[in-house]
Amino acid sequence: MRSDRPGYQYRRNKDGRVVHYWNPKRVGKGIPGGVPPIVRFPDDITDADLISECQRLTAELRAGHRFVDEKSRKRRNISEQLYKMYRKRARDIGKPFAISAQWLHSRLEAIGDRCEIGGIEFNYEPQPRATKKYFKHPLRPSLDRIDNDGGYVPGNVRVVLHCVNIGLNEWGLDNYVAVCKAVAAHQREAFPDLSGPDGKLLVSTDW
Repeated sequence: MRSDRPGYQYRRNKDGRVVHYWNPKRVGKGIPGGVPPIVRFPDDITDADLISECQRLTAELRAGHRFVDEKSRKRRNISEQLYKMYRKRARDIGKPFAISAQWLHSRLEAIGDRCEIGGIEFNYEPQPRATKKYFKHPLRPSLDRIDNDGGYVPGNVRVVLHCVNIGLNEWGLDNYVAVCKAVAAHQREAFPDLSGPDGKLLVSTDW
């Protein structure tokens, strides 16, 4: 293990692809505050970013932080999933693709992990294996191309709820917003309470 990337480890998949990790158990014994989870890095992480992240995570661990930032870890995982999904989609529909998993992670962090159109917080939790084959959680993040003639490139991509993206694809932003306003106005007298005790929107995956 190189001294400039403490905690680093990797494994090679059957297809030959190298997967990068930070493993706190490789940092050393006697670290205060308990052991945080293993962190998987994006497949396209640069060597400089890998070194920087290993040093940052190790510094947090040695400072006595009990857990590495869980939200950041989940954000990285979902960024990797989005990157792979939309890279394939861009290839299938013949559109340019010029974003990375790291770019997606930074973008999600910049927008506060909330839909750029509706302001609702994204759901980063793993989707049940038995159901994810058939549908996506409505609060999962998805990528919307502002100009459908363009590709998945910075400046032409916004991150929105999956359910919002469906509406945008069907009607466009102006029509979608108009319909949402009309529905809200119609329901205002007895608008349903969709929030749980923690204030988060209640949308079940058990459909």
